[in-house]
Amino acid sequence: MKTRRRELIEIVGVLAVIASLLFLAYEIRQSNQIARSTITFELGKNAADLNEVVLSNPGFAELLVKSQDPHYHPTAVEKQMLLAEARRFLNLWGTVEIAYRNGHQTRAQFDIMLDDAEGVLSRRPAAHYVWRKELKRFPGLSTFEFYARAMQVIDPDDSDPESDRHGKAEEAL
Repeated sequence: MKTRRRELIEIVGVLAVIASLLFLAYEIRQSNQIARSTITFELGKNAADLNEVVLSNPGFAELLVKSQDPHYHPTAVEKQMLLAEARRFLNLWGTVEIAYRNGHQTRAQFDIMLDDAEGVLSRRPAAHYVWRKELKRFPGLSTFEFYARAMQVIDPDDSDPESDRHGKAEEAL
């Protein structure tokens, strides 16, 4: 009788452990879903903030239109503005890729970001010099997919068109 009672208690104990593990797995899954949602929201907010910069600054919006002309040569001040934009995008794209690598973004979400990177870069050929220079400043980014995609889009000519015209190196960046 005591043996049977002990076996029953052990079975109940094992079932309690299994129930606890199932509950823990459920809680971890829920926590991961919340983390994914939070990250997706924050990334969307960051992208919206980038759009807000353009919407609230007509001069910057005009510069983005000018940078679509491959023959346009941005001034030193405009290069600084394009550099600031490049850094914001690099932060955004890098964050998305890290989130994807850590399982917090789906491949579809990540592919949308890659398409965004390609679209931004292909629409602004006059800014390629700034982008290439900034990408080269961070060799650690070369392991990122968005880096490879960006380097495919950017004009391979490393030279600053403005410094070529004047025969001097542009040190403003």
